[in-house]
Formats: sequence, structure tokens, C-alpha cells
Amino acid sequence: GAGGGSLAVWRALQGAEVVGIDISGSILDVARRRAKVNGVDDRVTFVHCPVETFSPRAEGLAHDDYDAIIGNNVVHHFERDEALSNLGRLLAPGAVAVFCEPVLFVPEWMRRVRNSPLVTRRFPMHTHTPDERSLGAEDFALMRRWFHHVEWQPFQLLCRLQNFVELSDPAWHRLEGIDRRLLRSLPFTARACRMVVVTLGLPREGA
Repeated sequence: GAGGGSLAVWRALQGAEVVGIDISGSILDVARRRAKVNGVDDRVTFVHCPVETFSPRAEGLAHDDYDAIIGNNVVHHFERDEALSNLGRLLAPGAVAVFCEPVLFVPEWMRRVRNSPLVTRRFPMHTHTPDERSLGAEDFALMRRWFHHVEWQPFQLLCRLQNFVELSDPAWHRLEGIDRRLLRSLPFTARACRMVVVTLGLPREGA
């Protein structure tokens, strides 16, 4: 999910050799321009391809794997099984994949109520595509099928209000500060969080 290339270009400015992939060819044109303007177009390669089928060699790249994989708000768009399987193949030995993702740890019937026309008419969904679905327990079970190491760090409890009302920047920052203290002092509140940072490592062979 390289998008407009902000993260890829920032990493290149830190000295990394970066490959960014995305399913939108037009947004990658923006990313390439950003890399050129910042003088790192020789350190960044953008590839128009979904993660589920991405193969560096097939795209003409001279390598097979990566020292790190990073994504922001992308896993909940993936075809999970195919993507996780391929991520395992793309990681170099000892490398990790890190993603920031929305989560919703509730029973399926509660998801259906949240997504019902009656509720969404008053509180619209904050999604960009019809198939978006916040990660749940079943997604983490699938991650554990493909990786020995699955770790997640929670963020945003009261900030979940942003799903229903527009919060001002000062209100957001105050709530986020409270959230961090709550999550630190009351670990059981983690399953009510809105966002997590997921770290995947040690792919399972033949999973």
C-alpha cells in the first residue's frame, strides 16, 4: 500500500533501499514524482502489483526477499490467506513485517448491527471500499497459522469516538493521552481499542 509514496520516500531519505507496491497505478505516478522531487528516485522502486501475487524476480528486481515489510491500513484490504502466505515468502531470515491496522474485537452479530442501514444512516462507516473489514480475532488466528511470532500493540480507546463524531485536534490529543494511560494501567482494555500495530515474524514453513 505504498500510495503516494510518503513513507517510502521518508525511508529512502534515511538511507534505505525501498520497494513500494500498490494496486493503483495512478497513485504510484504521484509516488514516483515525490521520490524524484526529494532526490531519492535512485533508491526507490514502485511496482504496480497486489501483495498477494507480488514476486520481486517476476517484476524484474534483482532480489527475492526483504529486511523489513511495512504497511499502514492495508491488511484489512487484503485477501488474507494469500497475502499472509506471500508475506512469509518475502521476508528475509530474521526479518519482520509491521502493520498499523483498525480492529474490532466483537461478535459477528455486533458487526452486523454496526453495519446495518439503520445505524450507518446516522453514523456513516469510515471506509473507502465496500469490502473493508476491521481485523478481528479470526484474522489474528490466521496470522498465527502463517507466522510463529504474532504481536500486537493497542492504541486508541476513547478516540474510537472519531468513528461517530468529528473530533477537534485538541480533543483528539486529550483523549489519546488518556487512552495511553488507560492501556498502560488497565491491559484488559486492549480488546476495546480501535487501532493496533501488528508485528509478524518467523514464517511457518509449509503452513
